[in-house]
Amino acid sequence: MNLLLAINSSAGTGHDLSLGEEMVRILQKRLGLSHSINLIRTESHKEIKERSRAFAEQHPSDTVIIAGGGGGTLRAVIEGVGDSAKTQILPGARQLRIGVLRMGSGNVIARQLKIAKNPREGVEELAAQLLAKTTVNCCVIGCDTGNDSSPIYGATLGGFGL
Repeated sequence: MNLLLAINSSAGTGHDLSLGEEMVRILQKRLGLSHSINLIRTESHKEIKERSRAFAEQHPSDTVIIAGGGGGTLRAVIEGVGDSAKTQILPGARQLRIGVLRMGSGNVIARQLKIAKNPREGVEELAAQLLAKTTVNCCVIGCDTGNDSSPIYGATLGGFGL
């Protein structure tokens, strides 16, 4: 498994480098050293998007990206993955799984998935779900703006009324 832990250090109240490094150690301990775990820590959604795109392109299968931030950080990861797709079809769960931690101000999807408020506990939960191969279906919506730019993506757990 190739895992990217993408932390938005400006999300919520901010997060220092040591927290990200601690979460990498937790993931390595729980998942084992045979899995590649990469950490990025940025202060912008744009960089999260670009790094997620590059990671998904570099690792086209058995890939996990964990978004450490709020809803905007999760959206940036999804947009990056969408940009990495060579076709208009997003990767399936066998190719790529996306996790989310409650490290932002909104955390709507992470709250609905009952991810722990404490990011250390949240990363423990996500590691357990990865080992159990547990996934939850989520709705990703793409909006084609009609110009030459890439579609804009967003995620939700339900239909348009949620």
